[in-house]
Order: sequence, then C-alpha cells, then structure tokens
Amino acid sequence: MLIPIGTDAPIYHLPVMTVGLIALNTALFFLVGHPQEWMLSIGNGWHPLQWVTSAFLHANIYHLIGNMFFLWAYGLVVEGKIGSWRFLLTYLVMAISGGFAAQTLFGFGGSDGQIRYALGASGAISGLMAIALLWAPENTFTVVAAYKYGPFASASDHELGILDFSLWFIGWDLFIAAINRFPLSTPVLHLLGVIVGFAVGVTFLQFRWVDCEKHDLFTRWSGTSGRPLQQLASIWKTTTHKRKKSSVKSRQPRYKVVLLNDADHEVEPSRKPKPRQTADAP
Repeated sequence: MLIPIGTDAPIYHLPVMTVGLIALNTALFFLVGHPQEWMLSIGNGWHPLQWVTSAFLHANIYHLIGNMFFLWAYGLVVEGKIGSWRFLLTYLVMAISGGFAAQTLFGFGGSDGQIRYALGASGAISGLMAIALLWAPENTFTVVAAYKYGPFASASDHELGILDFSLWFIGWDLFIAAINRFPLSTPVLHLLGVIVGFAVGVTFLQFRWVDCEKHDLFTRWSGTSGRPLQQLASIWKTTTHKRKKSSVKSRQPRYKVVLLNDADHEVEPSRKPKPRQTADAP
C-alpha cells in the first residue's frame, strides 16, 4: 500500500481548505455514516443534491483514511498554487461534474433495471491527481510503502515523482476498466474524475489563472512557455515537420552514381602496368 504524506512542490498558500475538507469528511463519517439517500444513486435518473453529498461519504474507516491521505497530498499541491477559495470551488466542480457524468452515462436505460449506489471522495481526488500531474510533474511526493503479510508488517518511505505516482494509479484504473469493457465500477468513476480534472487543469493554464513558473507539463514537454493550446500546436507542427523531413530523406537514393571524366581514368606513369613480355617462337 502506497500512502503519500508530503511533497516538495512549492506551497504559496496554507492548505486551509484541504484540512477543512478532511475534517468535514471525518466528522460526517462518525456523525452521519453513509445514509442511502445521500449516496449517488445510479440507474434512476438525475439527483443533483447527491452530486455533492456522495463526495463526503465513506463506506468504512479504511476507505476514509485512504482517501484523506490522498486528499492531503494532492491538496497541498493544488491549493498551494491557487489558494483556499479557488481550491474549494475547484474541488466542488469536480465532485459535481463527476456525479453528473456518472448519473448521465449510467443512470438512464439500464439493461437490468437495478439501482446502484456510489460514495466517496475518490472521484474528486482523481481530479486533483490529474491537475497535480499537469501543474507539478517534476516535483515529488514522500510516500510511505506499507506491507503486511500474515503476522509480518513493514513500512518505509520513498520519494516518488508526482507524474509517475499519478500515472501509475490512472493507468491501473484504465487497465482494470478496459479489461472489463468499462462497466459501472470504481475505476470508471475514478477515470471520469480524471477527465474532469484534466479539463480544469488545462483551463487554469490556458487562462493563466495559475502560475506554475514554467514547470507545468506542457512547458516542459514543448520547451516553450505560453498557453497550452498554442504549445500543443507548436508540438504538432514540430512533429509534422520532422516526419516530412524524415520522409524526404527516406526517398533519396542510398547510392550516388558519379560519372568520371577520361582524365579521372588516367593512371600516373609510375603506376602504369608494365607491358606483358612474350617470348618469340624459335
């Protein structure tokens, strides 16, 4: 089990809302539990209030603790760059968008007619994960790797890149969802959150609502500063130019035929072959 506990990403704002969200999730878990009417019901249409309430409920203590560690780590990165109120708005937008997407994609015309329920902050946290890998791909997390096998248990801390750490979890969700043909499941709900997070992260960069000090993914990838859409266009143009140049080179003949003048065939006197000596018949 990998548990992120800190980051070396620059923090320009105290994580006030991150701590507040952790406190709220914890309080609701112990005071309210997870009432069914607050969960995200999927299979019977839209229920807008559930888009918010379901993101603050957890099934058990392990579900809560795991999500709160990830909320802490990714909250440090995102809130540290944009401040408390914009972070709270971003978090709510991702939670609401994820709930809306789930009920829209899976909430109408179900083949079996069953109603399923989803809960947890992991959808919104997956959105924060996508934003963090866009804004701070070169920074790292301090991650505790905890293992337990029977009576044996161990834990050690490691420094893992935010980009690698995030892509590992996103890739795993994508793999599990793909081999099962993308049914309604936890990995698919996480991926919906990732999609919303990418859209939010790119929007902030495009309108320059966040300053990543030229360390965002698009700037590091393209090697130029600017807005993401222009950077992507520059990358596309460069890649296309390289392909055309490579194609032209591949069509050129491998061997050159050089026509030599007669003078080029002359042999220096000192190197001329000696005439063959023939003996006269007796």
